[in-house]
Amino acid sequence: MSDADRLDRMSWDPLQRITVTGGDYSYEGYIVCLFVKKRSGELRFVVEDDNGILFIHNAKQVGLA
Repeated sequence: MSDADRLDRMSWDPLQRITVTGGDYSYEGYIVCLFVKKRSGELRFVVEDDNGILFIHNAKQVGLA
């Protein structure tokens, strides 16, 4: 199943605080938007941190994979 297909089945709460983890970083924030990359069809999440900065992550980084 592609990420685009999973988007239709995914449920998320925009008020739920999440922890984002990457190679050498971790921070808390909120998912404010989801989108599918046009060329690859991969799902991406826009996360806003406590400083109001927006970051783009994949499902694994936001704990939804």
